[in-house]
Amino acid sequence: MAGLLSHALGAMAASAILFLLFGLPAISFGIFMAGVISMIMEQDFDELSPTRRTPITHSIFFGIIWIVIFSSIPWISASVNMISNRIALELTLAIMAAFSTHLAIDAFTKEGIYLFPKGAHVMKWIRGLPKGETETWSYWRRYHIERFMGRHVTRANEDPILNAAISIPSLLTIIVFVAAMPPPA
Repeated sequence: MAGLLSHALGAMAASAILFLLFGLPAISFGIFMAGVISMIMEQDFDELSPTRRTPITHSIFFGIIWIVIFSSIPWISASVNMISNRIALELTLAIMAAFSTHLAIDAFTKEGIYLFPKGAHVMKWIRGLPKGETETWSYWRRYHIERFMGRHVTRANEDPILNAAISIPSLLTIIVFVAAMPPPA
């Protein structure tokens, strides 16, 4: 898996780019929320699982569910005038950036990510050890990018090359956005 800092920087850079595309200031509290959310996702592990990860935060299936649930909270708060629509948009984009970059980064590791459950047995979706099975979360389809553009890209846990490949461009992106900020009035 990539390091916590790599996940945070990747999410922060992606959210800064999204903010710019949506006409928001690229550097604001929202990019820091994206970094925190991405690091919180990495705290979900299961010692019995061969990947040390669970589908609860490392699957596309639950990623979509969490994005919908957690993105609706700011908009509900905005509808009752607890926060502004701008803050609700920033939080929504931060949540989307955090989940999507976290899963994209982890897809390049040997453990990969979980995709979707293999069937319609709902209880097997959330149970770690289904009856009679020895590998935890074996009811889920797993995915990792082994080859990308003809090159072997799957990396080991805490691989410095993977961390550098994420952290350096992300950090440079954030620095460019900070440098481009107008001076305070």
